[in-house]
Parts: sequence; structure tokens; C-alpha cells
Amino acid sequence: RINMTIFNRKTSAYVADFQAAQNPCNLYGFSVYNSGGTQIFLQLFDEATTPANGATPDVFYTVAANSEKLFYFGEKGMPLYNGLYLCNSSTDITKTLGAGVCWFHVQVSPMENN
Repeated sequence: RINMTIFNRKTSAYVADFQAAQNPCNLYGFSVYNSGGTQIFLQLFDEATTPANGATPDVFYTVAANSEKLFYFGEKGMPLYNGLYLCNSSTDITKTLGAGVCWFHVQVSPMENN
């Protein structure tokens, strides 16, 4: 069941990664600003803890240098059954933690049991 209490989670400095939720949640959207001078691979993991380098993300996106990208997952959101971890990676399909150049702003709600 969807919980309509939406929380805004954000970083307070430029970071390489962000553990936005450590419990099951619905992800409604997020924005990321890449302050670096090169394109990055932004990886999303359905994980309650930090995945090791070499882990495969659930999905990845590219974010151009010195730019912001917005993501919206609709009214029902994207269900994440463990948690939400986002990171900058220097590689696309495996995690290779990149530089601390990202500013994240995330909208999530706790997932309720049926």
C-alpha cells in the first residue's frame, strides 16, 4: 500500500553517494546536480546499505557536466523493497564510486505493509 506522507531528503554538500532510505519506500522523484566538468553515470540501487564497488545497479542514467537532471516516477512512485542508495560512478553497469560532485534532492515515502 502507498503511504502518502512524502519526505524530502537532500544532501547538504556535494557528495559521491547518498543513502536516501534504509527501509522499503516508494520513490516519487529526485533531482541531481553534477557540479563536475565531465559527464557522470548516476546509479540507483534498491539497497538498505552501501553496495560494494563492482555491484550492479538496478538502473543507471547519464548526467552531463555542470548540469541538473530531474526524474519523476509518477503518482504511485517506484517501489524499492530494501531502501534507496544513489551514487556517482565512473562506469555505467558496475559501481566504481566517482568524485563528490553531486547534489541530491529526493522525494520518498515509507512503504506500508498490505
